[in-house]
Amino acid sequence: MDAFLDVLKQDPANTEAHAYITLIAREEEAERQSVLREHRLEMLGDAAKRIDSSRGDPTLLAQAIIDTSHAEKRSLEEKWRSRCAEARMERQAGHLLAANDIVFQVLSEEPAFPEAQQELSELQSQIRHLLDSGMNLSILEHYALEGFYAYGQADYAAAVLAWGKVRTLLAQSYPGRKASAAWRNFIS
Repeated sequence: MDAFLDVLKQDPANTEAHAYITLIAREEEAERQSVLREHRLEMLGDAAKRIDSSRGDPTLLAQAIIDTSHAEKRSLEEKWRSRCAEARMERQAGHLLAANDIVFQVLSEEPAFPEAQQELSELQSQIRHLLDSGMNLSILEHYALEGFYAYGQADYAAAVLAWGKVRTLLAQSYPGRKASAAWRNFIS
């Protein structure tokens, strides 16, 4: 957030920074709401146990628990939509590695999320076009994109092979723990 605010200090009209700040704020609010719902569920659960142990009617509390659980599901979906919007912005800015990373994070949580599936399809198309076009990509970018493309096509052996090449190149360039930091910086 601080980095985007610094960008806005220098360039108040920067639409990308405004968009990212909005996405970050939404994600932080969703996280806050999730914590509140979790606490509410705990309290409702305790109250339901007390009513049940005193042989009361826990119907209203049971409904409140169900409603809170549904709110949590909607919150997760909103978080995933927000992450997909972030991935779309990354893709449109030409940051395909970062976009793939975000989309696969969403898909790891909910493989059938339609928006993430759609964004993955768009990414796959753009990556295939980029790899086929012969554009000047660095060798790291080329292998990383090959890996993401193969992974998106469920060709896990090819993905592992391509990413293994990236890992080897990074390990040669950045010995020790610096290789993992270099990878995180590379896809960002």
